[in-house]
This record gives sequence, C-alpha cells and structure tokens, in this order.
Amino acid sequence: MRIPALWTLACTLLTPLSAQVAEIVPLSGAPYSASATVAPEAVKIFTGTYTASGRTLEAQADAAFAALAADLKKAGGSLADVVNIRGYLLVDPADSQMEGAMNAWNGAFNQHFGQGDRLPPTRTTIGVTKLPEAQAKVAFDAVVALPTDKWPQQSPRLSNGRVVDLSPRLTAVQPFSALVLTSGMLASPGKDGQLGDMQAQSLSTMDKLAEALAHWGASPRDVVFARAMLSPPLPAEGAPAQPVDFEGFAAAWKEYWAARRMPAPALSEFAAPGFNANGMLVEIEFYAALPTAAGPGATAQREGDEASFLSRSTLVGREAALTWFSGVVDTSRQGHHGQGAGALLTLTDRMTVAGVTTSDIVQLRAYLDIEEDFGSEFGAWNQAYGRFFNHPKLNPTKPIRTAFPVEATPGASVIEIELIGISSKWK
Repeated sequence: MRIPALWTLACTLLTPLSAQVAEIVPLSGAPYSASATVAPEAVKIFTGTYTASGRTLEAQADAAFAALAADLKKAGGSLADVVNIRGYLLVDPADSQMEGAMNAWNGAFNQHFGQGDRLPPTRTTIGVTKLPEAQAKVAFDAVVALPTDKWPQQSPRLSNGRVVDLSPRLTAVQPFSALVLTSGMLASPGKDGQLGDMQAQSLSTMDKLAEALAHWGASPRDVVFARAMLSPPLPAEGAPAQPVDFEGFAAAWKEYWAARRMPAPALSEFAAPGFNANGMLVEIEFYAALPTAAGPGATAQREGDEASFLSRSTLVGREAALTWFSGVVDTSRQGHHGQGAGALLTLTDRMTVAGVTTSDIVQLRAYLDIEEDFGSEFGAWNQAYGRFFNHPKLNPTKPIRTAFPVEATPGASVIEIELIGISSKWK
C-alpha cells in the first residue's frame, strides 16, 4: 500500500470511504474542487448527457443529478464517487451573460455535492446555444471512479472484455486499462470538395477518429465515450438563424454503431457556435480502452502530425493515475491571450499540488467566447497555448486538444480551460 503525502492524507480523511480510489484537492471558496486524481485500480465510468424536465434550470439540474444517482446505484456507486462534472447551460445568444444560469446551476450542484464531509467533484461549466432535448435548459456529463469492492459482477462487451456497457448513458472501464484519448476532430471534404450536411460531416469525422484509434491497435469497437459539439449552419447575410441539425447527427450516430453491430458508447452532446463560419457543423472526441492490458505503464505516448502544435491522439498507460482539473478562468486579464495565459498559470499552480507537470498533461480543452474577430481572437489563444505547450525550450509536450467556440464562459471571461494529466503522486 502506498503511503500518501500529508496533503493526500488530509484529503482522504475528508472524503467518504466510497471515494478511496480518488484523491481530491479542495478549492477554497468554490462549490467544486481544484483537482481529482483517480487511481489506476479504480473502475472508471464515463457518462453521456444527462438532462431532465422541469420549469427552471435549477429544477432540471436537480432532477438530472437524481437520475445520475439512480443509475450509479444500479452500478454499485453513488454521487460520492463522481470526480468530474462538465455542465452545459443554455444561454440566450442575444445576451450571453450567464450569471443567472450559474446561480441556478450552483444551487442544484450544492444540493447534491460537497455536503457534510464529502468533497465535491471537479467541474467545468460553459454556456451553450442548444441542447439535444428541446426544452432542456441544462445538461451535464460525468466521470466516476468506483472502488472495485463496490463493483458488482457485470457482463463485459463482447468485442472488448475490459469494457462494460451499463446503460445507454453509462460505459465502464475495468481497472488497469490503457486508454486512447483523441483531440477534437472536424470533417474532411468529400470527393466533390464539399463538406456536406450534418450527417455526412459526422460520419466523416468518426472515420477520421477511427484512423487515430487504429494507430494504437484499437477500433471503434473499443470506444467508451464520445463527445459531439454541434454547430448551427451559418445563415446567409440577412437570413434568419438556422436550427442545429441534431436529427442529422442522431442519424449518423445510429448508422455508425449499427454498422459495427454494437451498442453505442456513452455520448455527450451540445451545440454552440463552433466553427460554422468555416462550414464545419460538428467536432467530435473519442475515448477508447485497449482490449488487452498492453500499453505503457504509468506514462503516456502521443502521435500525430509532426508539424502540428497538438497531438492527434494519446495512449495513457494502464498504471497511470489520471488527474482531472476543474475549468479555470482569469478575469484579471484582458483578451484571449491574457486570459488564456492567466488561466494556464493558475492551472500550473494546481498541477504542482497534484503532482502533475506540464509534460504530464494528456488533454487540454479550451472554450472560447469569440466576440468580434474569429481569426485574431482564436490566434491570440493559440499564442497563449504556445507559451506552455509545443515550445521547443520550455515544454515540447503536445497534448491532445479541443478548442471550441461556445456561447459564453463564466463571469466576464472570454476563455475557460480544463486539463487532464498524469499524477506522479501514484507512481
């Protein structure tokens, strides 16, 4: 048994017995924690989108958390085992200030997490344009770390004995499994040079993701989690706004997995402006579990185009302890460069506490509130990113990355950044 450092011991004492496979670092003054490190011996459960009915955002969030709790109970767990929540709040594109939505979201969140001696999970919250359920005001997905002594006997996926499909919204990965994580990817033009509609772009993107998995000897049959970020078509000048084609994506999603004769993995989806200015209607990420215990031990291996400033995919070793960091904003600075650099500086401090260095980062997600000039604002964020990653002298590491323009980020911020890294505290 490993002997934890003093800060780890203190955090362990503050967390319930059901969370012994996770070390959570609290964040003073916040309803969520700074980071959560998950032991390789944990059962990892990835969830799809949770929504619920209700008159208000808070009522919907409350009901959705209750639904997650009910699903986890069937799997042997509870909300005490949740280590990460990613919330999507519906905001009005005409008024992207999300203070009211955040207050309602926090109200429901506080009712279910961080009560008594239970530390809350890590969290990222963004404002989105539309959710898959017509009346939904809020949605979320979650990561759960379950101790093996709470894990009931489950039937594994026929194509991958390390994966258990618990329900349409829950997919579990057995302990000591190597994971493949991909960057968010966009569609490629067809033979006619056109991107096509939502269905065509979704199928194209998933085919590209399959190519990344194949590099590691994995396939779509090994996917345990997918996140789809949809965008509405960009209307012609003076024309009314176009609806997001959730139906087109759903058709592609159903077709893709039916062709492989397997249940679809957990899926999280939302809509935001994204890259529709370039005709791109969807960006998708995949997580997959290698079907064997092969792969690096407690390290990560990366692959992709050498000329790119990010990796296409990363293989996380079976003995790696993964750390989820809450999304960070920095409103003390101006613009996407200043706020992006400030958020990464704050994350660097939190990484030190969790035993993670910039070289240990395997995934970075940035959510940008693009206000006026897409090219210059996105470019400013890339400059901030280059101060911390893909830097020949400071840090040549290239994590997988998703950078997606959303409707709003918390407070007066224009960018929010979240990370996943490998912690040395468990090595």
